[in-house]
Amino acid sequence: MKKKYHLIFLMACLGLFACDTNLDLQENPNAVTPNKASVNDLYNNIQLEFGSAFLNAEFAAGQMARMYHMGSFTYESAVSPATLNGLWFDAYSDLFPDIETLNKLAEEKGLDIHAGSAKIMKAYVLMTMVDNMGDIPLFEIGQGTDVISPKSTPAAEVYKNVDELLTEAIGLLEGTNAARPAIDNFYEGDPAKWITLAKTLKLRAAVTTRLIDPAAATTTINAILAEGDLIDIL
Repeated sequence: MKKKYHLIFLMACLGLFACDTNLDLQENPNAVTPNKASVNDLYNNIQLEFGSAFLNAEFAAGQMARMYHMGSFTYESAVSPATLNGLWFDAYSDLFPDIETLNKLAEEKGLDIHAGSAKIMKAYVLMTMVDNMGDIPLFEIGQGTDVISPKSTPAAEVYKNVDELLTEAIGLLEGTNAARPAIDNFYEGDPAKWITLAKTLKLRAAVTTRLIDPAAATTTINAILAEGDLIDIL
């Protein structure tokens, strides 16, 4: 009986060492690669990530604005260096990489509404991050191990990039006959409504940055107001 178990053990060992084990595997074989990704599924995930980013940002800001119970008696003790970790993680680990992937796929397929609205979501999150944190990494992000610690970009430059993103988005959405996203939780794929949001965010950006260049901001604000295509909050 012992010889039988010894034989089984020996065969198991030989089988183990005979396996062709690839220790250089760099990609997850179970992961969905960009060329196999569903654009609509990716777009759905971007919407969820967008909402998650604002949930993290809104709670911290809401406490400081006394919209929520702070749980403390001083502003200094209400937050910590980790308070905005959720927003940071949602943006850099999930939302921005997914939007970059979506933009490439959408460009190949001519899905301008997907790409344009995703650019608007990215611009809105960037504005929110700057307003909460000041200078943030932007131009060196998403390069993996090539740039492990991206340098921070001055807030004014981030806002300039935001304006460029919104301009690009409006260009994609104006007059497009592209297919609408299968699910758009915000505007049901209506490009006109996304354009209205983009222009409203442009106004918000101009108001926020007016102290840097008052003359330019005033010109921009007046031009946007004169055009009138803005979200009506009344």
